[in-house]
Amino acid sequence: MASSRIATLLAEQRLERVIGHVSDFWLPVNQELLKEIRQEVTHATDDLATPAIISKLKGDVSLFFHSLKKLAELIQNSGREITSDNPIQLLEEGGIAGLREIFSDSGEITRFTFEEGTEAQLSRFHEMLVSASTSVALAESYGFDEEAAYTAAIMRQLGLTLIAWSYPGIYQEAILSLGKNPNSSLEQEVAKQLGFTPQLLAIHLFRRWGFDESYCSRYGLRELQSTEEADDFSGEEFANIAELCKVGEALARAHHPEIYPKSRYDLVEALHVISSRLGDSGMQFVREQIDHSTAIYQTFMPDICKCGLADLYALPEVVGHDAELSELRRNPFLNCCSPEMGRAVRRLYTHIDGGLEASVCTRVFVDEVVPVARFQGGCVYTADPSIMMLIPQLPFGELTLREPVGVDYSVVLSSGDLISLAFQDLEPVVEYKKSQNGQLCTAIAGMFGGDQRVGVLYLEIPELVSDFVRDEQVLHFQVLRHALVDCLRLKRS
Repeated sequence: MASSRIATLLAEQRLERVIGHVSDFWLPVNQELLKEIRQEVTHATDDLATPAIISKLKGDVSLFFHSLKKLAELIQNSGREITSDNPIQLLEEGGIAGLREIFSDSGEITRFTFEEGTEAQLSRFHEMLVSASTSVALAESYGFDEEAAYTAAIMRQLGLTLIAWSYPGIYQEAILSLGKNPNSSLEQEVAKQLGFTPQLLAIHLFRRWGFDESYCSRYGLRELQSTEEADDFSGEEFANIAELCKVGEALARAHHPEIYPKSRYDLVEALHVISSRLGDSGMQFVREQIDHSTAIYQTFMPDICKCGLADLYALPEVVGHDAELSELRRNPFLNCCSPEMGRAVRRLYTHIDGGLEASVCTRVFVDEVVPVARFQGGCVYTADPSIMMLIPQLPFGELTLREPVGVDYSVVLSSGDLISLAFQDLEPVVEYKKSQNGQLCTAIAGMFGGDQRVGVLYLEIPELVSDFVRDEQVLHFQVLRHALVDCLRLKRS
């Protein structure tokens, strides 16, 4: 009993420290938007400007919650109580005078900037955007107004986003753990390390700001145990706002298969609910909501858009069992590779099936997929029959064993070069060779093409893993070889 009480006390102390830390550092804000709002509240003469300013605040989640926190402090400092259960209505009731008080302080709101954010940290804002937009689109079908749906969606993800920015090491470790435990959730993996759930962090933050517990539960926040999760859609009637938010959260996860191992299932479930609630055109309606939110982010958060998050819909409209079988027919080695590699390749196929140009898909292939397979660099060669040469078209990464120069593939002049041998063989060719610094390295090359031989994919294995070629590396090479054919839209026989 004593040890249990001590553990509980330590967990509570840890939670308090985390609350203090995330409150001090907060989340990055769009500085241009902040400057614009400060100017508007300074020059506004009446409350007619309030709705437009609040609408802009909704375009920056960090500023929105900062405003809510500051307004709650103002209300309590004046001896009043928070009576409204709608945060947007609360901001409206505060009027331009309240907004002027909130933004009168010219000090820094956050210690972070978008420029320093990692891909994982920026993806949190992307997920909040997709989740909130989807919830707004579905709100009426669940009997909620759009403001409630928007508020609930961002409140439920606030804790996880704060952890991603203030504790990036813990967040990244949780992502890695999720890859090894696909039946878990990111929230559960974070909770295993911190001892409390991200939702509990958000609840305690709102309590500290002056909102009671019923306020949080009204918007789908509840104190889950660290091992408890309720994301299963099957057999549930979506009768409350938490269930509404789960649809958007699933669709948001579906956009990030590099993080979520079960993203494909999330997409299938989300699409099923959206079509059953909104009809056959439901997905188009959701997409329009997301496009609207994207426009807001492009205007006020260009840093996020520069990181590639403006392209919200690389995923096809319908992805399910048939799509998975289609992938396996195109790339029969896909089921044999590691889970991490499988997720990266499937993400690539969403770009291919989404209609992106071959050049863009190939760039994604070399920048985002090849490194996952632990190859340090390589080159794509294409054959020029008129001169019997294999021409290096796309060198990438770090090449230590050869320069990207043309290779003769004629039988007389090829001289047993790896690239030439690979072009003439159906199976990959492996070569062990010393690099310039004397280290023994490994290279793999294989012919690629559809109905005819088109070229050679050449990849090098880093020194640290090149003592011998593992079966997994050969399988990954085969997966990559097939994926390159699909990137280039080459016809298969």
